[in-house]
Parts: sequence; C-alpha cells; structure tokens
Amino acid sequence: MATAGNYGLASRAFRQALSAASESGVSGQLLVRIMNSLASTYADAGQYLDAEREWHQALAMVEKTEGPESLDYALLVASIGTLPTPTENGPETINTVRRAIARYKDGGTYRDLALLRGCLVQMLIRQKQYAEAERVLADWQSAPKDDSHRQQLAQLLNTVGGTQFEQGRFAESVESFRQVLTVIEGEVGIEHPMLVVPLNNLATSLLKMGNTGEADRTYQRAIGICMKTVGGDHPTCGALLENYSALLRKQGRKREAKQMARQARQIQQASDRRNGLGAVISFERLRAAGR
Repeated sequence: MATAGNYGLASRAFRQALSAASESGVSGQLLVRIMNSLASTYADAGQYLDAEREWHQALAMVEKTEGPESLDYALLVASIGTLPTPTENGPETINTVRRAIARYKDGGTYRDLALLRGCLVQMLIRQKQYAEAERVLADWQSAPKDDSHRQQLAQLLNTVGGTQFEQGRFAESVESFRQVLTVIEGEVGIEHPMLVVPLNNLATSLLKMGNTGEADRTYQRAIGICMKTVGGDHPTCGALLENYSALLRKQGRKREAKQMARQARQIQQASDRRNGLGAVISFERLRAAGR
C-alpha cells in the first residue's frame, strides 16, 4: 500500500503490525523496522509530528541496543533531520550523518548511503552550505549503481536539481527534474504521489525561466495528482497552490491568484496545527517521550 501511494491504508496496516508485534513480545530490529515503516508512511502522508514521534521511539531503542555509532542510528537520525518540524538538533544531526557516511562508505549498501547522502545534502542546502552539498553529490554520483536502484537515482537527480535551483541554475535544474520524472514514471506510472514534488520543482524552475505556459500545465498536473492521491489537506497541496498563485499573479489573473493563495494558507495552517509547527518543541522532551 505504501509503494502504491495509499498512505492511509498503509499506516493502518503498519499500526496493526506494531500492535501485534508488541503483544507478541517482538523486539529488536524487526520492531524497529515496523516503526520505521510506519514513520516513513506518516511522513509521506504529511503527518510530520506522528512521523517524528515514531522515529524518536525507534531511535531510543536503537541507541540502547546498538549504540549511537551504529548505521541504524544514523539512518533514523537522518530521517528525522529531513522533516520540517522544528527540532533543536541541526548541527548534531549533520555531524552524525556525516560521520556515518565516512564510516560506512565502503561497507554500506547503496540504498542506505543514498538515504544518508540525500538527507545530508538537504540539510546542507537549508544552511546554504552549497560547496559541501556539491561535494556530497559528487561522491553520490560516482557510486556504482544499476537498474535496481532507480528510486535512489530519482532521489539523487531530484537533490541535484534542488541544489542547482537554490544556486540560480534554473536551466540545469529543469533538465534534472525532467530526468526525475522519466525515472519515476517508468517505475510507478503517471499518476503516483511520488511525482508531485518533482512536478512542483519542475514547474517552479520553468516559472523562474519565464516559461509560464509549460509551468502552468505542470502545476495543474501536480495539483491534480496530489488532490487525487493524497487529498487536498496534504501540506504539499498547500505548497503547490501557493506556488501556482504566484504564476497566476504573473499572468495578471489577480482574483484567481488571491483565491488560490487563500486556499493554500488554509491548508498550510491546518497542517501546521496538526503537526505542531509554529510551536517551540524541545528535542530533549521529544527524546524523553520516545523512551
């Protein structure tokens, strides 16, 4: 269900699995894998606070059983670090992920290293550390890969495109995002929620280049997929509508733009309330709750 983009049914199934595992006395890596799967599904569904709670609980377990220098610990820290919820562990997260990449560069799987590198690049971009982000991307691109790693390839290309965009290299970012779409469509078809973010990124890059016609069509396709698959209350839909309202303003469609921006704010404000955004959340409190 998660692979098909049906996050509601997937999260329900993972919760049932977690409940069954707890009642049966299951512990260790299997329990952590279930919690990680549930957290990932929550994150895909835009339920960031729920995702963070599950990841912190799994992190506390791994810290006790494997230690803070383990690969599993670093993977969980990296996943938490990409969420938009306001934790207080930015530098700590970056250092943990950076050390894990160095430690497991020659022995870790491509999938795990792709997750670590992707998370690290996202966090570096947030801090505008573009030079280091480019170095991480160069290592990632030089790693051997094959057709079994197509989803990681899409993640890589999307991260490359995001780095190019943040540096104002919009033409390059357009090509990167087009490649992302080609890879994802070949894997999951033309109406999967995985397409929404790269479509938004492509449309935004096209808008920056002044190509409003194609940007308009691309935004509309992204909004249609988002509404159909994850629903109009997903925070990604709010971001899409906000971006589309900027395009409408450029086209002189001010009334439509104003309505679109109002709808976007309503979706985002509701999402923020659900996810605790706008409030100060103590990292130590969250870790304590996880234990």
